[in-house]
Amino acid sequence: MPQLVGLECALCNAPIASVLDGEFCATCGNPVHKRCATPNVAKSGACAVCGADATAGAAHRQRSREEATQHRRHSRRYHILSGLVWLGAGLGYLAYGFAALVVTVWYDGDLFFNWIIKIIFGAILTVRGLTHVRALWRMRRDASRKPADIKGADPFDAEH
Repeated sequence: MPQLVGLECALCNAPIASVLDGEFCATCGNPVHKRCATPNVAKSGACAVCGADATAGAAHRQRSREEATQHRRHSRRYHILSGLVWLGAGLGYLAYGFAALVVTVWYDGDLFFNWIIKIIFGAILTVRGLTHVRALWRMRRDASRKPADIKGADPFDAEH
């Protein structure tokens, strides 16, 4: 969702200074001051809720879609890179723990339990990496669904 602060009101063309002063119209998507909104205006082409030009909200909806696409791209990169790092660290620490177990049992003969901590820590890191990969698969699955089917979808995504 685009940021409201700093956008111009669709009715008075003055910048919106605070989220308390303005809002996005629920019908057309235009940013409007709360004091400027005049519902049920009988002008042709005007939004019935806020009174602004109903077609002007298309630019804001387009910007919202572009921001959401950019966010998804960055989110995918983050999950790929962090998932690989966590998986690598976890598997490496697991290998280190099992190597410590072998060395302890094979050479020392006594069971010093330092290797258990290494294995548990490696398992935790590996699970963390797998959750990032799972999130990546979930994003991929959500990309094939319609936005209206996804919980929390942008209400302005469908053209009015």
